[in-house]
Amino acid sequence: MSKLESYFNEVLEELELFETPIERLQFVLEHGKDLDEFPQDQLKEENKVPGCTSNVYIYVSRDEHNKVLFWATSEALIVGGYIAILFEGLQEMSKEEILSSEELIRDFTLKAGVRESLTPTRANAFTNILIMIFNKVKEL
Repeated sequence: MSKLESYFNEVLEELELFETPIERLQFVLEHGKDLDEFPQDQLKEENKVPGCTSNVYIYVSRDEHNKVLFWATSEALIVGGYIAILFEGLQEMSKEEILSSEELIRDFTLKAGVRESLTPTRANAFTNILIMIFNKVKEL
């Protein structure tokens, strides 16, 4: 089992412990507070996720060891929480590791109930967030 798969399983197990949707939501919102501060110079149109009802920006770069680093900011706290959970698992993976994990990542978002916990427009926008993440990683 990969490190990412193990991380996703841990998050899913934590989510299953909550008895109410409100408790799950609070868990996700708490993770949103863990997002690193978004670089202000990257608040550009090319980093803005299209189709989101609130402003969501994603920036991706690599460190000196060729590991992928992620930043995001979102006006919608729950969206930011899901992004933070996802980024925590992806942080410092290589480009190749991330791209080869696309199916695992999409499967995690389904099992975590991302779509069910967001409004319909935000759920559709989360698909755009995933597309942007993968496209930005491919461009590195």
